[in-house]
Amino acid sequence: MTLSGTKVIQTPGIVRTLCRHLSAGTLPSEDEYTKYDSAILKERRQRQKDLLQLAVLCCSTSEIALDELWRSIDDFTHTLYVFPAYDRGKHMFTDELTDADKERYGVYASRVRELRIGRIDDVHATVWFAFLTHWGPQKHLLPNLERMAGFEINSNSLCYIMLFSPTVRQLELHVEHQVEPGIARMVLNAVRPTLASVVRLTISDKSSITPSAIPFWELKQLQHLHVSSPVHLTDTIIRSLASFTRLSHLDLNIHSILDAGGDDAQQGFHTLRNLFLTGSLRDICAFMVATKPPLLESLNIQTTHLCPVGAGGQSGIEHLRGTLPPSLRNFSATLSCESRHGYNSCQQFPDSQALCAPLLTAENLQHISIAIDKPDFFLTDTTFAEVQGAWPQLVQFEVSTPKPQVVENSTDRTWYPQPMTIIPVILDSQSESESGYRTRQRCYTPAATTPPNPPSIKTLAIFAHAHPQLEELVLPTIDLHLVPALDTVPLLAHGLRRFGVCSLAAGVGLIDHAHALDMLFPNLDLRGARRLSATGPRQDEKDRNAELQLLLLALQTGRTSGPARRMREESESGLSGGDPCAIRLIEREEDVDKGQSAAAAAVRTAGGRTDNMGRDAGWPDLVDESPVLLPDLPGRLDDIGPIRV
Repeated sequence: MTLSGTKVIQTPGIVRTLCRHLSAGTLPSEDEYTKYDSAILKERRQRQKDLLQLAVLCCSTSEIALDELWRSIDDFTHTLYVFPAYDRGKHMFTDELTDADKERYGVYASRVRELRIGRIDDVHATVWFAFLTHWGPQKHLLPNLERMAGFEINSNSLCYIMLFSPTVRQLELHVEHQVEPGIARMVLNAVRPTLASVVRLTISDKSSITPSAIPFWELKQLQHLHVSSPVHLTDTIIRSLASFTRLSHLDLNIHSILDAGGDDAQQGFHTLRNLFLTGSLRDICAFMVATKPPLLESLNIQTTHLCPVGAGGQSGIEHLRGTLPPSLRNFSATLSCESRHGYNSCQQFPDSQALCAPLLTAENLQHISIAIDKPDFFLTDTTFAEVQGAWPQLVQFEVSTPKPQVVENSTDRTWYPQPMTIIPVILDSQSESESGYRTRQRCYTPAATTPPNPPSIKTLAIFAHAHPQLEELVLPTIDLHLVPALDTVPLLAHGLRRFGVCSLAAGVGLIDHAHALDMLFPNLDLRGARRLSATGPRQDEKDRNAELQLLLLALQTGRTSGPARRMREESESGLSGGDPCAIRLIEREEDVDKGQSAAAAAVRTAGGRTDNMGRDAGWPDLVDESPVLLPDLPGRLDDIGPIRV
C-alpha cells in the first residue's frame, strides 16, 4: 500500500464517508424479502460483503466498518452466528455459552439499530433458555435498537420479549389470524414500556379481535401511525386520535365507522399534516366530514367500493366539498369499484364536474393525481375550461384511466383500441341538418363509450398558460376531432416537462396535434420515448400515447420546420409567448370525398371550424351537433361512400 493510501485509511473522517457510501442502507419493505429474485436484496448483499472486506482490511477501518455493517440486520438469526456453539442447520446451541461468548456477542449487538425479525420461529428453545440464564429476563439483547420490523404476535411471542428495548422508536407489529385475545393482551402488557416510547407504529392485524387487537388509540405520543388492516372506527377512537398532540402522519384502512367523531374531533388534529385513507368512499367521506383536519397538507384516498352499502347510503365524492382546508397542497385519489355488478353497472363513478368540484375549495393545491378505474371516463372540455382559474400554484395535474383494451384483428393482425373511433365527414348536402360521422371498421363497441367532447388543444394551451408552474399534465383523452391551425398556435415556451394521454382514438392522425404540442411545450422530457425509439415497443405497448410521444420526440429533435424556425427566431428576439385564445380549430379533413373540395377549401381558407355548408363556426362553439353513430360496416373503409342522414 502506498503512503498516500495509508494516510487515507488512517483518517477517520474519510473512512466514515467511505463506509456510508458502501452502506446497505435502511431495511427494505417486507415485500422485497418475499420476492424470489429481488434486485434490491442482491445489491444489499453485495454492499454488506464490501463492508466486511473493509472491516478486515486493517485495525483503523475495522471499527467504523463494523458499525455500519451491523447497523441494519435482515434476520435475527444472523446475530446468532457470532456464537461458536450455534448450529445453523438445527437453529440451536449445541454447547454451553462462555463469558467470552457473551462479551463478544455484546460488542456486536450494541451496534444494531434496525432489526427485521425474520425466521425467528425456527430458533430452538435452547437458545432462549441460554439467553435467560446468562442475561436474565430484564436484560435487553439489543440495547441500542431503534427500529424493529416484522414482529408477529402469536403463541410464541412471549419468548422474544428480550428483543424489545426502551430505545425502540419505530415498530412494525403483525397480529396472527388465529391468535387468542388473552395471548395478545399478555404480549402487549409485557412490551408496554417499549410501546410507551414508540413514535412510529405500523400495525397489520389479521385477527378477529374488534375493534383492534392493539389499542393504538391509547398511544398518545405517536407521531406516525399506519394501520394497514381494516379497523372498525368508533366515536371513542376518533376522539382519542383527534387529541394526539404530536400526530403528523395518519394512515387508516377503514372497515366501518360506527359513530361520527362529533365536535371534539373537529377541534382536534391540529398537528396532522399527511392523511391516507383506504376503504369505501362513503366511510372516507364520513371520516373527513367528522374530523376536518384544519392544517392538512397532503390527502391520499384509495377506495374499491363506490356503491353505497345499505338503504339510503350516500357515497358520492361531492361530500368532500367543504372538508378540504386551504392548507392542502397535495391531493391523490384512486377510485375503483369491486361491486358484484362491475364498474360498467356502478352508478357512483363521478363525472368530470363532480370529480373536480370538491377540489375547488383547496385553492393552494400544487399536486393533483387521480386514478379512475373506468376506461371510458374522460374530462370534458367544459369542465377543463371551468378549472382554468383554480390552483394558481399547480405543479402536477394528472387524471389517469386504464389503457384501452386492444383486440387483434384476425386478417391483418393490426391492433385497435376497444372503443369506437368517430371520424367527421363533410357532406355535399345544402342543409345544416345533414351531417354525419363515419366509423372505422373493426373498432366495434357500444356507442355510449365514445367521449363526446374531451379537451381540445386550445383548452390545454389556455390551462397551461394559466398555470405557469405546471410541470406534469396527464389526461384520459384529448379531442382529435378538432385540429389546431398551426399558424395560430402561440409559442408559449411553457416549462411543462411531462405530458401524457391515456387513450387516443385509433385511425386518426396525430401529427398536427403533435406539432401544436411541440410548439406549446418545447421542454418536454421525452427520455421514455427515446428509449422506446431505440428498443421498439414491447408486445404489450400498443397504446397510441407511445406513438404520440415518439412524434413529439421527432419534432423536438428536429426543429427544422417553419414554425420551429419562427420559435427560435422569436425566442432569440424576446418575442416568444402569445395568447392561446387565438388558436383556431379546424374540423378534420381526413377521408373527405373528392366531391367535397369546395368545403375543404373553405376550411383551409377560413382557418377555423366549418359547419357542413363550409361556413366558419368560430370559437368556442366546437361541436354544435350531436354525433350520429353508425354501426360497424363490412368491407374496406375506402369503399364507404358519403352518408346522408
